[in-house]
Amino acid sequence: MSIGWTFFFLGEVGPEFGDHVDPHRWMFGGDGQCRCGDMGCVIRAGSNVSIVENPFPISVGNDMMPHSLDGRIVRYVLSVCGVVFSVLSAHLHSRIRDQDELRRLAADVLWSESRDRKSRTPYVVVIGDMNEEPYEQSVLEMLNTSRSQRVCIRAGRLYNPSWRFLHDADDRLGGTSLGRDKRAVWKAFDQVVLSSALLRRNSEIYFAGRCEVVEPPGHMARTDGRAVRVLKHFDHLPIVVQLEVRYDRYSVNSRPKV
Repeated sequence: MSIGWTFFFLGEVGPEFGDHVDPHRWMFGGDGQCRCGDMGCVIRAGSNVSIVENPFPISVGNDMMPHSLDGRIVRYVLSVCGVVFSVLSAHLHSRIRDQDELRRLAADVLWSESRDRKSRTPYVVVIGDMNEEPYEQSVLEMLNTSRSQRVCIRAGRLYNPSWRFLHDADDRLGGTSLGRDKRAVWKAFDQVVLSSALLRRNSEIYFAGRCEVVEPPGHMARTDGRAVRVLKHFDHLPIVVQLEVRYDRYSVNSRPKV
């Protein structure tokens, strides 16, 4: 029998969202300015989880607008079974406005912060809306990611399993809708990136192999005999990554939602 812990990391929520998560625990990651682009983390009730540090919002440059939805990074530091790990929840700058330079800057901040956290604990998870696909500059170069576990372990780069979202089945590529986009209707903007320590099976906490876009019940409809995605109240589907603690009697299921 294994005991699970579930974490939901959410973006574009306000502090009042915590009023709706009982009996679960709520950590608000905003900076007190009540922007609807703020972030939070839900911890499943009954979980043996310690909060090592209060959520800490990280600013990106001096050009970030006070009420912007974009360019938000929040750091969470948690402990499960005495194993400490850091989560950097991010919402990088939008492609709708001319913010490419700011998005690259934010990705560079994410990389610097991940290196700093790895000097304290080797287990770091970066999750969020990158507003770029895994192969584009901010994610690939500035965040220093790779889709090769071998390269990440050898070179200390961040591992990006979100490349696997780039499949093409019934026009369901990725988990982010962009409407009538010229290249793809669905993008893999929502991603999870892991420090190389999480790839080693002798680590206290390690990546169990599951990383996928989740189709919520009722989100699919049948049209002309085939299943298609139907947008109702949101244009981002949740993504899941599974981590396990290296104890026979414990397992951790981390389910980030962005």
